[in-house]
Amino acid sequence: MEAEIAQRILDWSKENFAPKCSQASFLLELKDTPKTFHPVSIDKSGRLWIYNKNIRNTRPFDLAENWLEFRHRLDDIPEVDFPEKEMYSSAKLLSFAKDAALRAFLDAIAWSIEQVKAAASTPPQE
Repeated sequence: MEAEIAQRILDWSKENFAPKCSQASFLLELKDTPKTFHPVSIDKSGRLWIYNKNIRNTRPFDLAENWLEFRHRLDDIPEVDFPEKEMYSSAKLLSFAKDAALRAFLDAIAWSIEQVKAAASTPPQE
């Protein structure tokens, strides 16, 4: 079941992300600007990781209100708990077995991509 969920996420991600693979995990890195945005990875132990520090260091999530909106979207995923930590947070892939949970997660990541691309196309505010 974990492999199926990971494959669904990987299939969904192909439009916007390039997977960076290692023996232990694969990391989803945004294909377009900025290339340093890599919010998600999945490891071989069956955990999905959110890279909080990476997200918070990427415009527009470097502003508190945008970060809080992203966290709100994660916190609203049914039956999934991503405890907020400084560097990263994680959840078991099996938490996404129900379509509603997986769809809500993918929607949150899709929203983050839109936000990052929009911020990258506008000059930073002084």
